[in-house]
Amino acid sequence: MRLPKCANCGNWLARICTKMCCNYYWRTYSGAELDYVEERDGRLLGFEFKWKSRKTRRPATWLDTYPESSFEVVHQENFLDFVV
Repeated sequence: MRLPKCANCGNWLARICTKMCCNYYWRTYSGAELDYVEERDGRLLGFEFKWKSRKTRRPATWLDTYPESSFEVVHQENFLDFVV
């Protein structure tokens, strides 16, 4: 499987996973957002989709609101781990 080169690959990856579990898009009024959130086994898993592998900080509001949640950046080098 090849990741399409596009400006917003988040939509493409999110569509692949929509039938696997409960999923959401998360955004605050101040503009902090996560591209994809899964609810699995009572836990929230937050994902940000980026084309290039680079350091991305998770939104502080996400951690404050959901301290038991996880966060991961999905990029072209690790997207197969996310999809499979």
